[in-house]
Amino acid sequence: MPLQNFVRASLLVISLLLLAGCMKTDSGGTLSAFRNSETRTIAIQCYRSHEGERVFYGNAVIWSACRALAESRVKPSYGTYSPDKMR
Repeated sequence: MPLQNFVRASLLVISLLLLAGCMKTDSGGTLSAFRNSETRTIAIQCYRSHEGERVFYGNAVIWSACRALAESRVKPSYGTYSPDKMR
């Protein structure tokens, strides 16, 4: 009987430790890198699709606008976006 209780308690402790390890929150490193990657991808798509405006307004102005658009799309949705929302 005491051995069974010890085994049960040991299994409970091990499972709680594994659960705590799986629930560890991200310190922001990988999520931040993912957001930056998504932001850059959206900004590049926007920049490439506004060739006429780049000639008229200048590259820096269009890149800033596209970057702001991309950040507004990525930040609230935590990395998910729809290309249809950009148009």
